[in-house]
Amino acid sequence: MKNIVLTGLPGCGKTTLGRAAAKKLGMGFLDLDALVETRAEKSIKKIFEEDGEEAFRCQETEAVRIAAAQSGMVISTGGGVVERPENTALLRHSGLLIFIDRPAAQIAENIRTAGRPMMEGKKEKLFELEARRRSLYEEAAHYILHSGKNRRETEKKLYGLCRRLLSPARYCVIGDPIGHSLSPEIHNPVLRRYTEAAVYDKKRVERGQLADFVREARRGLAGFNATMPHKEALIPLLDEIDPGAAALGSVNTVVNRGGKLYGYSTDGAGFFSALADRGVSPQGKRLLLLGAGGAAAAVALKAAELGASEIVILARDAGKAQALADRARYAAFSAGVKAGLFEEAETYAADTDILVNATPLGMEGTAAGFESLGFLQALPETAAVCDLIYKPRPTAFLRRAAELGHPVMDGLPMLIYQALLADEYYLGTKLPLKKEYLELEKALFSGTQADG
Repeated sequence: MKNIVLTGLPGCGKTTLGRAAAKKLGMGFLDLDALVETRAEKSIKKIFEEDGEEAFRCQETEAVRIAAAQSGMVISTGGGVVERPENTALLRHSGLLIFIDRPAAQIAENIRTAGRPMMEGKKEKLFELEARRRSLYEEAAHYILHSGKNRRETEKKLYGLCRRLLSPARYCVIGDPIGHSLSPEIHNPVLRRYTEAAVYDKKRVERGQLADFVREARRGLAGFNATMPHKEALIPLLDEIDPGAAALGSVNTVVNRGGKLYGYSTDGAGFFSALADRGVSPQGKRLLLLGAGGAAAAVALKAAELGASEIVILARDAGKAQALADRARYAAFSAGVKAGLFEEAETYAADTDILVNATPLGMEGTAAGFESLGFLQALPETAAVCDLIYKPRPTAFLRRAAELGHPVMDGLPMLIYQALLADEYYLGTKLPLKKEYLELEKALFSGTQADG
């Protein structure tokens, strides 16, 4: 069982809260400061007076090593434990770090400074510590728990969070077909770093089975993702839809909160998060989008929201392209949105900053590809070229763009980022997205040609 590790300013209540949580959860309790005193056979105040702060910090790190080797414990840390990166790394590896965020101004109202070497008799020192350490607490924490109005309320919040983190949670992705999905390989390693026994599977659900699946999900799943053909059909079956997903008319992430199902879409944000990693922003840029399906809609509406100066949508069906253009125009009145046919790609390419293929042309397992890639030669030299397909890697479309000297990105970064953003909804916390992305990208496609 994972440990629960509490960090925060002196006087935030880590020890009291930790003891109470451990008792309710049936876990052991360990106070790092008490462990240091036991091993040194003298108080922390004496260690500071006789040996100095550096000696205390070294002894604290040894205590961290001992604590990190335990399991099934609630561990209360000293306020300065986060000032050594090695401490943070050990504690994060051993369990889930929770930052008890109680403001210094609130703590100062009733804290006793006697016996606290870092602020002996001087409450104002607490504000200096907050200024120095707050960012360290936030960066170290898996979760931030904002203190309640009183200790009882904070205790209740902490217990509820711990129960959720330590309880087995089941998730899955649904679609038809679904056998090819990489979702379990992406979600499982991430979710298991933040919950005790998360399990993420894939499940084939045919169109006519969707309503029955949703009824079952209310009782047995903490959340689920959806791919084709269910992203639009899910909406009337859910209890609440995020405004962005409602505007898109599509849901790819569903979170179960007490039997109520909440729907979100992370596709568009996932694509532009990946693009941002490569130093490319749609703001003020001209975007040429090939395709008018669900993936194209996610990109078009998010691009409009993020301030693209112009969006051109080209498809084989002029009516579908125009319908999507109308939706994107409505989503952001400042964006100039046009629609047209594939045959016009070369004409529009000459004035494009970002080109995105949102069609299945060139996808592994399909016979169809682009009849001609000549339009790529009309692009400005600096134009970024993206393909939402990730198999094969790279596609012929991207290979040709790279040969012409364009920065390129395939669909894997979007796939990973939209999954990570879904995990943030599942877990109720912000993730270190770039770090998680790099680990997943390496694990999924190690040894294959990377995107540009």
